[in-house]
Amino acid sequence: MSLSNSTFSPAKINLFLKVRKKRVDGFHNIESRFQLINLFDEINIQKTNNKDISLRSNIKDKSFLNKNIILDACFKLQEAVGKDLGCEITVMKNIPMGAGLGGGSSNAASTLVCLNNLFKLNLSRIKLSQLGAELGADIPFFINGKNANVSGFGEILSPCDSINTKILLIYPNIHVSTKEMFDELQTQRKLQCDEKTYDEQNDFQDIFNKKFPLISDFFSQSEEDFHLKFAITGTGSSHFCFYKNELEITEFVKKIPNNWRFFNVEPLQYSPINDN
Repeated sequence: MSLSNSTFSPAKINLFLKVRKKRVDGFHNIESRFQLINLFDEINIQKTNNKDISLRSNIKDKSFLNKNIILDACFKLQEAVGKDLGCEITVMKNIPMGAGLGGGSSNAASTLVCLNNLFKLNLSRIKLSQLGAELGADIPFFINGKNANVSGFGEILSPCDSINTKILLIYPNIHVSTKEMFDELQTQRKLQCDEKTYDEQNDFQDIFNKKFPLISDFFSQSEEDFHLKFAITGTGSSHFCFYKNELEITEFVKKIPNNWRFFNVEPLQYSPINDN
């Protein structure tokens, strides 16, 4: 009998993101296209001989270790199946947090799938997605593990082909609260008295630019100097662009501030979660 299960937990980018009306359940309806990319966290789950569920990580922050959506996913699944799922979970974080890349949701999805396999719970992906949706709107997408057009609050998935281009991803070392960004969008729309659809491909772009003008100026200057068109993913803070010219990108990344992170990534056809 297997005593552990591991998987790589991928990030995603929003190729576009439009926010529609707020629902009675508090979520917003959205329209988006989610693209998986080859930037991964790694999750390993080891069975233990007791009832405890513990979390270890290369991130040593106590708030991360004690209040994490990974643990929420464990307890949600444990409650659903009515049995103890004693285990030790190790997550190696590479995906920046609060970056609009879905790292937390991806971790929760991977945890649900790994636990399902490790403890032989035999729950369907549909059932796991239903449980995941109670924790976060992006989790059903990551459980499904395929690129998709997304609607509803994130639970309606229509599979689509992967894009086929290299991507430069920049994380400007700013943690952005998804809730705060949605609240700000709601406030702006109330002031405008309409459901304005912004010209940008992401409805949060203008809000981000106003909140973080120095970051916005950097990307505007990049477009002017290098003709690279950057867009925000999720509610931020990461931005991405597509590129073909390797030499141009090599020159550009020299301009990125030293305390920012950047990743040269490629699109994934499907998530490693499908191999579990």
